[in-house]
Amino acid sequence: RNYGNMEKTQDEVPYLINISNQTPLSSEWITELSSFNDKHQSVQTFEQYNADAKVLVIEQCVQVVLDPTSSLDVCEHALVALRILAREDIGLEELLQPEVLFRVSYLANLEEDKHNNEATCLEAIRCMVNIVFKSDDLIKTYLEDTNSGPYKVLESIKVQDSNNYNKLFPLLRLFFFLSRPVGITKAMSRTFSESGVFQDIFVILQDIVKTPDFQDDPIKVSVIKEALQVMFNMTIDMGPLGAGDLDYQTAVPNYEEVVQTLLEIFTIPMRGEEFDQEIYDLRSSCINCFINIPKDFFRILVVIGDMEKTLSVFCDMIDYEVLVAGPRSRNITMVLMVGHFLLQQAEETRPYVFKRLFPNRDLDAEAAASHKEEKVKMDAPGKEVDTTGNGLIKLMTSFNQSISYTASELLFSLVGEEADDLVGLVGLGNAAGILARRNLFGMGDYARAQMNARK
Repeated sequence: RNYGNMEKTQDEVPYLINISNQTPLSSEWITELSSFNDKHQSVQTFEQYNADAKVLVIEQCVQVVLDPTSSLDVCEHALVALRILAREDIGLEELLQPEVLFRVSYLANLEEDKHNNEATCLEAIRCMVNIVFKSDDLIKTYLEDTNSGPYKVLESIKVQDSNNYNKLFPLLRLFFFLSRPVGITKAMSRTFSESGVFQDIFVILQDIVKTPDFQDDPIKVSVIKEALQVMFNMTIDMGPLGAGDLDYQTAVPNYEEVVQTLLEIFTIPMRGEEFDQEIYDLRSSCINCFINIPKDFFRILVVIGDMEKTLSVFCDMIDYEVLVAGPRSRNITMVLMVGHFLLQQAEETRPYVFKRLFPNRDLDAEAAASHKEEKVKMDAPGKEVDTTGNGLIKLMTSFNQSISYTASELLFSLVGEEADDLVGLVGLGNAAGILARRNLFGMGDYARAQMNARK
C-alpha cells in the first residue's frame, strides 16, 4: 500500500508483487486486486498507485508469462493481474506485443499442445479479450496466423460444453472482437461465415432459450448477448450494412429456425412494471441481428410467429428510443432502420404501427378536409400532442444525419412511399429533405407517376 509513495527502482518491484513458486504474496495481492475489480473500484484504486509502479508490475507479469519455466499456477496469477491492469491505458506497451498475445493464446489452450489447468486456461482467455480490445494491430497479426489465431478459437467454441458458461462467455467475447468487420479481410470474413461455427453458436443459443426462466439467470443472459453479437458479425455481409454478396440461405441454411429463436428472445416480456434494462439489451442484440436479414427476406419477421406480438415489442422499442433515450442513444439508428425495412417490405404491418405511433391521427379524414383548403400545410397537424410519431417527425430534421435519414425513411415507408401522404403526415417542411433526396420534391403528378412506375 505504501509502495506508491516510495522512490521506485526495478529492484523494488518484488516489494509490490513478487511472483514466484516460493512465495504466496502474489496470490494474496492478486486476490485483493480482484476484489477491487469486483466492486468496480479498480479505477479509483489504481489512481492511488504511481503509473510507474503499474508499468513495473506489467513488466514483471509479462516476464512470468513469457518464461516457459513458470508454473501454470503462477502464470494464472500473472494473467489475472495483466487482465485487470489492461483496462487502463497507461503503461501497456510491454503487454501489447505479438509474442505476449501468442503466448497467452497458448495458455488459453488455443494451440495444439494443450495443458490440463482449467483455471489458467480461463484466465488466459479473459486476458486475451482485454489485450485484443486494446489493439487493432494485434488483432490483424493474430488473424493472419493460420496456424493458431481465430481458427483455434472457432475449434474451441465447437467443442465447448454449452453448460460451462463461465468459459463459454469469454470465448464468445474473444471471437466477437476477432470477427468485427473493421479491418477484417473479405477472405477471413468468408472463412468465419462458412466455418460452421454459426450453427454451433446457434445450438448453444437454442439450448439456453429452451431452459425455463433462463432470463432470470445473469450468466445465461450474458452468454446469449455475446452469442447474438457474434452472429451479427458473421452475417454482416448478408444484409444492407455489408456488401450483400453472402447468400443468406447458403450461410444460414436453417434461417427460418434461427429467426424463430431470435423472435422468441425478442418478445420476452419485461419483468415487472419497471423498465428492465437486461431484457431491453437482449432485444437490442436481436435488432442488430435483424438488420443483417436481406431486404427480400424481411417479411419473415412477421410471417413467423405472432405478428402483433412482434410489432408490439418493436413499437415499445421505438417508444423508448424516441421518447426516453433520445438522439444520443446508441440503438436508435438500428431500431429505426429495422422499422424502415419492415414497413417497406411488409405492407400488412403499417396499420398497426401507424396506430401506435399516431394514435391521434386519421390521414383519410385529414385528406378529405384538406381538399377544402388551398394551402399545403408546412408543419405536421397535431404536432403539439406528445406521441412517438411526433417525436419521429422532430428527428427528421436532426443534426445527426443517420438519425434524420432513418427517421425519414421509416415514416416514408409507413405511408407506403406515397409523397402526398407523407406531406399530409409530417408537413411539407419536414418532408422536403427526403422528397428532394428521392427526386420527388415539387414535381406534382409527374413525380407520383414516376414513383408509381418504379413501384
